[in-house]
Amino acid sequence: MGRPPKKGPRLAPLPRWADHTRNGWTKVVVDRRGRWEERLLLAREVLWYHVCGARPVRVVVSRDPKGHEKDDFLFTTDLELSPGAVVSHYFGRWPIEDTLRSSKQSLGGEEPQSWKGKGPERAASLAFWLYSMVWAWYLESQGPKPRFVKLPWYPKKARPSFVDAVSALRAEI
Repeated sequence: MGRPPKKGPRLAPLPRWADHTRNGWTKVVVDRRGRWEERLLLAREVLWYHVCGARPVRVVVSRDPKGHEKDDFLFTTDLELSPGAVVSHYFGRWPIEDTLRSSKQSLGGEEPQSWKGKGPERAASLAFWLYSMVWAWYLESQGPKPRFVKLPWYPKKARPSFVDAVSALRAEI
């Protein structure tokens, strides 16, 4: 009686699903920001009814074969992309997201004083320009071996962050 159901039974949480799945994992070499790396990938098409309605979504689980890193759970609505391409796109997108976050939070790019006309566009442009100038100054002034403060809660830190570059510039000024 009634219409057929639109939803199937609820799936297990993704970490539990990935841990209990034994078959279907494939070894794929992916591009991780210019470095080729082997990952174990598991892909499945699901319906995420609350987010995409009846449109299918591909879930890709990326696992470090050595077990050093946590699993990454990636989602895409582009079902034509291979799971390896989804992971490579994610790794390629990360530096962009980091730049957006740093220019907004450290340089005030999300707090323009003018919300009319070209004000917000100019504020964003200035934040990105400042971001570039801070990094250019930092890399030029620090040389090939930049110095930064090693904090007790992050002893394995190997590369400076944008906050380190801004701190060095403030100290210089």
